[in-house]
Amino acid sequence: MEHQRIKVLVTGASGFVGSHVLYHFNPAQAVGCFHSNTPQPDGYDYVHIDLQSSDSLTEVFHTIQPTHVIHCAAKSNLDWCEKNPHANHRINAEAPVFMASLCKERNVRYLFVSSDMVFDGVKGSYCEDDMPNPLSLYGRAKLAAETGVLEVNPEAVIARIALVYGLPVQKGRGSSFLTWIISRLQQKLEVPLFIDQYRSPVSVNELTFVLRALLFSDYYGIVHVGGAEKLDRMKFGSYVCRVFHFDEALLKPIHLSDMEQHAQRPRDLSLSSDRLRTIISYTPADCLAHLKFWAKSSASSNDFL
Repeated sequence: MEHQRIKVLVTGASGFVGSHVLYHFNPAQAVGCFHSNTPQPDGYDYVHIDLQSSDSLTEVFHTIQPTHVIHCAAKSNLDWCEKNPHANHRINAEAPVFMASLCKERNVRYLFVSSDMVFDGVKGSYCEDDMPNPLSLYGRAKLAAETGVLEVNPEAVIARIALVYGLPVQKGRGSSFLTWIISRLQQKLEVPLFIDQYRSPVSVNELTFVLRALLFSDYYGIVHVGGAEKLDRMKFGSYVCRVFHFDEALLKPIHLSDMEQHAQRPRDLSLSSDRLRTIISYTPADCLAHLKFWAKSSASSNDFL
């Protein structure tokens, strides 16, 4: 592999996850795609892309001629997707399938980033063989994408990822659940956090390591990528306060039913990542260890939000 040409195309490269994925590669080996958020010069090459235009996607493939693609781009705000069903389907369901077909035609390795939101949250500790049953339009679009991707490109990888946290690679390159909590705590604002919704939060630095390893593995099909712990959001917030030295009294425990939301939120989306650990050499660190890493990373700068 090291003697072959490698050109990795990363979509969503101006966003939180996509920029971290891009930065995991040498600038000579990767190109980032963006739509509306133009990245500042950072040594990487970028191309504009419109996920709702098949011509735009085809042109990018023709221009870049990638050998590998990691498709991170999505519209992931659940309420936005409920209010914009057509755009949601074009971006989150149709575009990933069209990209999968382009990759199949050109013998390009394809990794599609999906979501734990394909499940209904009744069972929890979901493995790859559990039956999806999404509650939201976003989840339904992601499931439609998964089905379509594997139909047109059976050798693709579909990584269902959990709630991702961490700090952005630079200001303006997206945000995460962690940055939202820190921002409110810094302003001494109350932080409402669910005590009855469970996830398997995964640190973005761990996620990027896993996605790269999967991209260059021989695995194809669906695999879950979650963190080491099943946590509710309140527990995660208490970890943040402990590590970043904020006042935990600002955290407000709430229930899913307390908030008016357009999209229905599943209660328990915890993931089992047992299959992942049979594919790559991977031992997930606990949440506190990752938060200590991010606290140390931010210690020299207050400009990460």
